[in-house]
Amino acid sequence: MPITRHVTTQATTCSFHPDVETALTCTLCDRPACPDCLTMAAVGQHCDGCTKGRPAANEKGKAAFRVREAVVGVDDYQRLRRPSKLFFVVLATFLGCCFAAWFVEPADDVAYGTAAKATSIFVVISGAVVGLMFHEWAHAIVAYRGGDRSVADKGYLTMDVRHYSDPMLSIAMPIAFLMLGGLPLPGGAVWINRHRLRSKWWETAVSLAGPAINFVAACAIFGLVESGIFGERYILMGALSWLAFIEVGIVILNLLPIPGLDGFGAIEPHLPDSVRAALLPLRQITFVLLLFFIMSPAGDVIWAGARGFTDVVGIDRAFVAYGEELASPRLFNFD
Repeated sequence: MPITRHVTTQATTCSFHPDVETALTCTLCDRPACPDCLTMAAVGQHCDGCTKGRPAANEKGKAAFRVREAVVGVDDYQRLRRPSKLFFVVLATFLGCCFAAWFVEPADDVAYGTAAKATSIFVVISGAVVGLMFHEWAHAIVAYRGGDRSVADKGYLTMDVRHYSDPMLSIAMPIAFLMLGGLPLPGGAVWINRHRLRSKWWETAVSLAGPAINFVAACAIFGLVESGIFGERYILMGALSWLAFIEVGIVILNLLPIPGLDGFGAIEPHLPDSVRAALLPLRQITFVLLLFFIMSPAGDVIWAGARGFTDVVGIDRAFVAYGEELASPRLFNFD
């Protein structure tokens, strides 16, 4: 396999041989190094300074991790690759809300009593946050397997929502959109060093991983509702159905070929450079494009696709409509 070299703008001297000029750098520390001081790695090349003391290469992948373990510490590095306490808190909150909804019944005189609406709202909001964490984690874990080890250093593998979000743009605004009966926009984000990925197909896989996990989650939730294990607990069934419906909408939305979304990210590596350069400025106005699309008649394709999916999996639309009535103001009709 040919080695992909990272080239600086002008030649400089090797960090280990000051009398040797080089235009090459280490892909881990970016120090200039001559060819004799670089060792081919699974992704890029590492200088002697980074590879010093590394285990033998026959450990099949563990050697690459030792470099970062030496920098941040073994315990810290392991912490950056396992779920955070906050993840378990949010997950426990979601399960607790589902447990509470299990015992709530509609009010005798009003179908949407206070307890029913409160539990449904918390089921949908906490479930959406869990979905966000899994969505961004899926992007990160595929990138990690594809060669971008920096996602661990950034905490993306910990499923800690704070690493994926801005308090206003990724938490407050999405919850507001969700409560208005729409999709939780703009959502979280992970920053991937795509030049570290092994191929264009890994870039595509990274982009599709997030929507794929949302799709799996929606199928699992719809499967539980359809299985009959909830009996006649319509509050819980309605809230979960609406949550799954939203997850399907998120999948369809993310797969739109709009710069900045996962759908465009999946095809971007395979586009000609001239086309990519021409579309690049659109990333700055992605949020505006999304709002325009969703508020226009074309945005109905998202809800139509989600309704079609519920029909395919055999979910009664009444459950989805009931869950929407409970968890948000009614803005859409499910005929």
